Amino acid sequence: DEFKEAEEALRKALKINDKLADIHTNLALIYWQKGMYEEALMATKWANACDPSKPYLKTMLGIFHLHIGHHQQAIDLSKEIEEKAQNLPPFEEMLTIGVSED
Repeated sequence: DEFKEAEEALRKALKINDKLADIHTNLALIYWQKGMYEEALMATKWANACDPSKPYLKTMLGIFHLHIGHHQQAIDLSKEIEEKAQNLPPFEEMLTIGVSED
């Protein structure tokens, strides 16, 4: 198993601090690659609970729900993502945020 060492390291990291979204996210990606789709979904749910401010987690949840066959959950997440996206500034403006004109 090519992911065994990484999975073991991430599980150990969770024992130290289970509140880090990135650890759960990386586990979710490993599970997904291994075909463990329900586990990937649960790990992503944990990641999102740890840090709901990361928009890519909602996208991952939607993709995982869709793949597993949870169509309504995927649709609901898609609508939520679309609503939040409507409140974002235009892409060109986002590129200049934090850029000094000096």
